[in-house]
Amino acid sequence: LFDDPTVGQLLVQTLRHARGDARRAILASLVSRVTFAEKLVSAVENNHVEVHDLSASLVRSIHALEDPTLSHRLTNAWGHVQESSLEKKKRMQSLTAMLSPDPHESLDLVMGRILFKTHCGICHKLYGEGGTLGPDLTGSGRHDLNYLVENIIDPSAVVNRDWRLTVLRLIDGRVLSGVVIDENEKTLTVLTQQERAVVLLDEIEERTLTNQSPMPDGLFEKLSEKQKKNLIAYLRHPTQVAIP
Repeated sequence: LFDDPTVGQLLVQTLRHARGDARRAILASLVSRVTFAEKLVSAVENNHVEVHDLSASLVRSIHALEDPTLSHRLTNAWGHVQESSLEKKKRMQSLTAMLSPDPHESLDLVMGRILFKTHCGICHKLYGEGGTLGPDLTGSGRHDLNYLVENIIDPSAVVNRDWRLTVLRLIDGRVLSGVVIDENEKTLTVLTQQERAVVLLDEIEERTLTNQSPMPDGLFEKLSEKQKKNLIAYLRHPTQVAIP
């Protein structure tokens, strides 16, 4: 209630020790005012708050404050945000309505876990299982249905700086697309869906850092309505589901 930068700084300091609902409440407060959000962005810039602590929805909330300087700093520190197309927004609304919980509907969380392993676990880790091409979903905003739907329908709308797709054109004619996870004076290591490739810098003809996510559009289109509901139910479940 008080537009005081000191309050924002105290909230940032408290954030370091908060967990669960308390942490989410503090973050929601920090993105509610420019004076508070400035302290949060400064903490991200100075590595006092981890980049992955800011979900896509929180980043959008900061940009919604419409402070150009703050938005520019956030983009440099966190990553890229772009507006989803009207067609994708309509698909999001339709999918959200379809996936909204129905207390009378029985869902299969075990099947949801199996579907996750098949369609998501190649790139994402959840409860210590899965790949590393994409962010670890265990501590993400996956409890939020809107967060999941937005990232499924338009994965490149909000892209964290650490997960932007890099395209490498090599002198031997090959093209590699993936996330750069390491680089030194001689080599670059890129993680693709198929492999962890170490490339000599001398072999790279062209290197392009895009604003795109490694996650392609349309992954949900192959699933039936029941499969979609089971998968989302598993993703939103607060604990791991045991497979009999």
